[in-house]
Amino acid sequence: MVENRTSDQVLRDLLYLACPDAHPVDRKTATDAIDTAVSQGRRLDPAEIPALVNGLLPGPVYGMLDADMTDAGLRGADLAQVNLVGADLSRADLRDANLSGADLTSADLTHADLSRADLDSARLCSALLVGARMAGANLNRADLTDAGLTGADLDGVNLSSADLHNARLHNANLDGAYLRDADLTAADMGTVSLARADAGGANLVGTHLVGAYLVRAELSRARLMGANLTNAVLCAADLTGADLTRAQLFATDLTAADLTGAIGIAPASLSGVRWSSDTNWPDALLHMELLSISEDLGNGLYRVPGPGGARAVNPDRTPFA
Repeated sequence: MVENRTSDQVLRDLLYLACPDAHPVDRKTATDAIDTAVSQGRRLDPAEIPALVNGLLPGPVYGMLDADMTDAGLRGADLAQVNLVGADLSRADLRDANLSGADLTSADLTHADLSRADLDSARLCSALLVGARMAGANLNRADLTDAGLTGADLDGVNLSSADLHNARLHNANLDGAYLRDADLTAADMGTVSLARADAGGANLVGTHLVGAYLVRAELSRARLMGANLTNAVLCAADLTGADLTRAQLFATDLTAADLTGAIGIAPASLSGVRWSSDTNWPDALLHMELLSISEDLGNGLYRVPGPGGARAVNPDRTPFA
């Protein structure tokens, strides 16, 4: 019978399952503490959980492999180095939690709240984070290879040196995110919002950025070889020194963008591109060639011949006059 079981009773059973080889004395100490909380009619403080689990295991790394923690209330919990491979943490409250070094490979964190959580060096390979709230989280050096982050809120997150190879970030919010030196090779970032994000030096080789919003984004020295930037908005973006070799720039908006020192740009790859008199091209020769073939839209705006084209927008997302 499982109906009417409290979260503390479920946790007690999870501890038994996760720690079958623990010494009986240590295991009894942990479960007695949980039973005491139950008898007193109080919820177990998330801060008590790590101490109980640590008492059951011989080393610093503990875990709840494949545990069902749906809707768990773990705000502020210290779960550093925890093994949560395959765990179901969908809709869990993990705000301000310490998950540094945790292994969340293939974990389900769909619609979980990880706002301001510390996930430094955490493993999230193939984890599901669809619709997760992660604003202000620290994911420095985290491994998010093949992770599903569709529609996730990653506003202001720290993803410095993180591995997002093949990650699915379609329609995610990464405004103000710190992605310096991150690996986003072949990631799906279609219609993602990266306004004011810092992706300097990031690896974006073969990345899908169709319709992405990159206003005022920092992309200096970014490797964008073979990236698909069709219909992307890069108004006032910093692309100094970026490598755009074989990048698809069809109908991209480069109004007021800075491409000083960028390489791999050729007029043939700029069909339908919008630009402005204050767009900085890599060299004067390219500037003059584009000026000679572009349609003058007025107000210092130009469009390279070609079908379609995203409507030029100001950095505040309002259309240019």
